[in-house]
Amino acid sequence: MSRELLEKLETIEDLPTMPQTAKKVLDILNKPDFSFAELVSVISKDMNITASILRLANSALYSPRNEIKNLTQALSFLGANNIKNLVVALSTKALFENFKASLLIHKVWEHSVAVAIYARIISLKTNNKVSEETFLIGMLHDIGVIIMNQYIDNYEIMISEIYGSNESLYEKEKELFGLTHSEVGAKLAEIWNLPDIYSDSILHHHNYTESAHKDYCMFIDYADNIISRKGINVVSFFDEDKIEEIEKLLNIDEETELEIENIFEDIYESEKELFALK
Repeated sequence: MSRELLEKLETIEDLPTMPQTAKKVLDILNKPDFSFAELVSVISKDMNITASILRLANSALYSPRNEIKNLTQALSFLGANNIKNLVVALSTKALFENFKASLLIHKVWEHSVAVAIYARIISLKTNNKVSEETFLIGMLHDIGVIIMNQYIDNYEIMISEIYGSNESLYEKEKELFGLTHSEVGAKLAEIWNLPDIYSDSILHHHNYTESAHKDYCMFIDYADNIISRKGINVVSFFDEDKIEEIEKLLNIDEETELEIENIFEDIYESEKELFALK
């Protein structure tokens, strides 16, 4: 397998497209004079996403002081950017559900949700300016695995051989296919016309120092390793040196780490049903 897949992605007819609700929301938000009413109208037509947004807005992930009862209140509380990221993130659930019979895809979705939640918690604790984007990047960071599994022969066989092991999926992909899920995921983000911050962070989420958006990518890299250390991933590989390196950069001491862990466990357990992890 060569890097030809990257060139072919744009011409593959059944390549997953940007989910329609998410696309409409992005189109609206790209208008300089968009109206909240238009945004609410588009989102409300998708009852599943509407219900999920309301539940998330009232969850410990966002911790509102008062109950959020409708989309208008959710938009006012969360802001347009958070709503955008939630709509895109929740829309991607459909891409995974199309392959839900596969243990691989379920594990990737489970890992992606956990990374998204953990990355948001860390960014809120250490750098609130990037917390809105880190959730969506976390949800999408491994989406390239789905594409490679769909279009590369023997990919799932390779997964079955290293499943649960301490081997790096990223390094194994480079060795066998000359291509990684990071590269494929970044290409899909470009095809979906997501801003560069998403494609760049997806591309470098195993090597944050190479990213043009280190402040964002570092949270994903860190959360990816932490969640893998918890065993929530296809493989058990994680980089302990990377974890310690980033903890020093973010000034995460033992007390802060324990606090983050407790918040994560509470949110992850309470939102499993919403993200279809049970």
